[in-house]
Amino acid sequence: MFDNKKICQRALQRAEEIRMAKKRKRRFMMLGALMVVGMCAVALAMIVTFYPTEQQQGFFTDIGEVPVPMSEFGINIEDFMPEYGHIQIPSDTADVGFKLRNPIGSNCRFTFEIVLKGTGESMYISDMMDPSTHVDNIELTRPLADGQYAATLIIRAYELDSDSEIGVEGVEFNLIVSSQH
Repeated sequence: MFDNKKICQRALQRAEEIRMAKKRKRRFMMLGALMVVGMCAVALAMIVTFYPTEQQQGFFTDIGEVPVPMSEFGINIEDFMPEYGHIQIPSDTADVGFKLRNPIGSNCRFTFEIVLKGTGESMYISDMMDPSTHVDNIELTRPLADGQYAATLIIRAYELDSDSEIGVEGVEFNLIVSSQH
């Protein structure tokens, strides 16, 4: 007839199989969760490592633009940096001996704008410059009083055939204005 001992053994054996299956399932779930956490950590590390900072871009976000680094167009933004990080100008004139150029071999047009950082006032905006052209002197919108002014030179790049804006970058420098220039 019925062997209670065998039935109990089978029931215990089946209960043990179910317990082991649940244990395996928990292990797989834990392993899966650890893999997801690990992949998220790797993704975050890649973003932090490979996403360029503002300094790496050479762009200053307070001018409110979305940067496309000029290096994308073969242009070294440091070529536009004023010598020693400043320009000295006399206080009684708006004419500034500051050379702006679109380099030989450039594949885009440029405009240049000088903006005072403290006020956001635009002190100069150039016309669009074709490749291999330059200006030796610029004229500010007004003479400045003696002092030192933090400024940003904003360089915008445009396609040659359509004049669509394709990039923008900024370089910070100081305008040093003195009547004893």
